[in-house]
Amino acid sequence: MRLRTKFLVSLVVVIAGLTCATLFVVRRGAQERARREVQEEALNAVLTFRVLQHDHEIALSHKADLLASVASMRNGDSTAIQDVDEDPWQSDEFHFCC
Repeated sequence: MRLRTKFLVSLVVVIAGLTCATLFVVRRGAQERARREVQEEALNAVLTFRVLQHDHEIALSHKADLLASVASMRNGDSTAIQDVDEDPWQSDEFHFCC
């Protein structure tokens, strides 16, 4: 083989090796970043769910307090709880006339 051919072959091998090494490093970094982002998004989703669940529990607690108050005002009448449970704003308990 001539010297020029040997030089070109070695140059191609070096360039190919550097290209492969660079692609490997970039791929690894991208995979790590994607894994981190997925973990962060999953954690955010769990935290959001917990907040929504807590808010829902508070709303249910307020509704239970309301129903208990209505039952207390009507001396434990079970139909009062059903009326208010279906639509509390249309219940007789919340209509105040002059």
